[in-house]
Amino acid sequence: MLLAFLLTLTSFTVQTTLNYPALLLMQAPLAKPAGLQEVLTVCLASLAFAVCSMLLIAVSRLLAAFLEENGSRRVNIVGRLAGISWATGSGLGLLLVLLWSTTVSSVVFILAFALFLLTEIGAPLLLLSWTVILVRQLRAYQAIGYLGAIGLLLTCLRSLLWGLNALIPVPSGLYGVAGILNMLAVPGSSFWLLWLWLFGVWCFRQDKNVHKLIKAPKFARKHLQINETHIKRRNVLRSFARVGVGTAGSAFVLARTGLTIGNAPQSESDGVPGEPSLIASFYFLLSVIFVRLFPGNSAPLRTTVNTQRLSFPFAISFERVNADGVPAQFVSARGATKNKVILYLPGGRFMDVARGVHFFFTAQLSQQTGAYVLMPQYRLAPEHPFPAGLQDCMTAYKWLRKQGFAASQIIIAGESAGGNLTLTTALALRESHEELPAALVAISPACDLTRAEPDPLLGDNVSKAYASYTNHGAVDPHHPLVSPLYADVHGLPPTFLLAGTEEFAKRDTVLMADRLRRAGVEVKQEIWPGMWHAWPLFTTDTTRLSPNNALPEAQLAIKHITKFIRKHQERGN
Repeated sequence: MLLAFLLTLTSFTVQTTLNYPALLLMQAPLAKPAGLQEVLTVCLASLAFAVCSMLLIAVSRLLAAFLEENGSRRVNIVGRLAGISWATGSGLGLLLVLLWSTTVSSVVFILAFALFLLTEIGAPLLLLSWTVILVRQLRAYQAIGYLGAIGLLLTCLRSLLWGLNALIPVPSGLYGVAGILNMLAVPGSSFWLLWLWLFGVWCFRQDKNVHKLIKAPKFARKHLQINETHIKRRNVLRSFARVGVGTAGSAFVLARTGLTIGNAPQSESDGVPGEPSLIASFYFLLSVIFVRLFPGNSAPLRTTVNTQRLSFPFAISFERVNADGVPAQFVSARGATKNKVILYLPGGRFMDVARGVHFFFTAQLSQQTGAYVLMPQYRLAPEHPFPAGLQDCMTAYKWLRKQGFAASQIIIAGESAGGNLTLTTALALRESHEELPAALVAISPACDLTRAEPDPLLGDNVSKAYASYTNHGAVDPHHPLVSPLYADVHGLPPTFLLAGTEEFAKRDTVLMADRLRRAGVEVKQEIWPGMWHAWPLFTTDTTRLSPNNALPEAQLAIKHITKFIRKHQERGN
């Protein structure tokens, strides 16, 4: 029972404080100075695991006396090996604290990976064997015990996949499968901890019953065996006990799983997370299922957003303007200054008007960068295929220049179709000998309209959007201002490209970044594990923006984007 208590407390603490064990596979966080909270958590967790290792070895030796010879030897050996794994892991954890953020980052990563292998693959496998042996021979809470063993197996499989993902390039990783295994592993490990608690109670009860029988006179024992009323009463009590155990056990598993998911820490690193968060995996799986069951209407969306119905956690204002014939809106948070501006080109399959998420996203950009954001409503396909939308984006940029903004004060950004227009607008401006903006930000950009990669959430909407924008083949999709992947990109400003591993734009982003690098353009590329199309704009509420209705990855991606924007706007000033 003490072992169960320490493991429950320690595992929950390190998961919700350090994002353990994913932290061990991410080089960027280990290269940053560890704060006092992280140091204390690692030290206390290492101490707790050292105690757990001694308890596990001691418990295994005591239980071996009640098992058959073969089972006795196996429990002793497996328990000892699992305890040694924890003890070694606790030592490596303390060593990591000393080496954290040192210049020998490769040594730190090797130690972290060794700790990961010991505690997240080796120990669960050994504990799986230990649990199955005890459940089979002692028959204590068999159903929960086997569920816990399956949970340990899922933990091991998830960790194996995480380890594989850490060793191969991010675009090739199996993050979708790893995310599903992770969602199953958390409640699975909770079932194992529940069994450990109940097994402790069972052992305590068995020990107490043995002592009672030894002390009882012979006639009393005989009386207990014969008394039918007593037997019936005990059966009723056992039924109530089972209901109570089932209710309490379910509450324990649900509470631990929910708290682990809800309290997962947000990474503050400049690097990309090594694995998707539990909440991100949950929403992705839920979205895939929803899209399969309810494909929805693929007709163009033309309902404009009433910004007065949107709720923000900070002061924000919207101003409608006419940018030389292109309707647009200035989005500005309190404190934003008009000496820098972001021209944000909203996506939407080249066919949809800006939605609520675009106003939420641009509001956050304005609030975090201190810049005004101009969001034009460019003409849309199928009524206005290429080049109408691109011409409107160029018009909006030139209108900003007429308002007194220097090119070095302007950033062009956009997502999806808007990411395509971000790149092609810069190319078109270069061809017309206009001064180029300070930088570009393209989120999940569609860079190659000659082929439509499959997307788990968008389905065939990608190919429909491409056909609509190119007027069903009337425009050559290889045109450099349609597919920037085929353009001469020399001379473009610094560019930040983001995409997720679970979307069609992953390939486009990787190839586009490579093309820009070979042309000598300054490029920052981020491929986010387990993320879907345009995830930085993701919110769980369509009318209200708050830190609680966005993914940790969405919040972190916005921080990366705003840091890039501020860097290049300050460079321009």
